Amino acid sequence: MDNQRNYQALFRCPATRLEPFLGVIVGPYDTAMPHPTSVVTTFLVQSFKGVLVPYFVR
Repeated sequence: MDNQRNYQALFRCPATRLEPFLGVIVGPYDTAMPHPTSVVTTFLVQSFKGVLVPYFVR
């Protein structure tokens, strides 16, 4: 989460304060899964009361 938060801060727009940097985790293909696909998770990280919290994006 620290690494993701650092990248988000690097891309922060000074005018809008938006951080358009999305984290993506791609799980490897697993033959035990019912379908031949990888699991993809997208998220961003926000600081809430001093604690980094991941928010999943769909």
